[in-house]
Amino acid sequence: STLAMLDYVQQLYAMEISPAEISRITDSVLPAVQEWRYRPLETVYPFVFLYCMFF
Repeated sequence: STLAMLDYVQQLYAMEISPAEISRITDSVLPAVQEWRYRPLETVYPFVFLYCMFF
């Protein structure tokens, strides 16, 4: 929500930002977020599992 974002920015960066500015920023990144969400997925995702013990 907008109020949560206002609080977050205030606490993290100690700056004021208007609800309109938050909406403008959110609206500007939404197309990229939607593109990422609906991208085609690979059939296989390789990964490496590292397990270490130190005595």
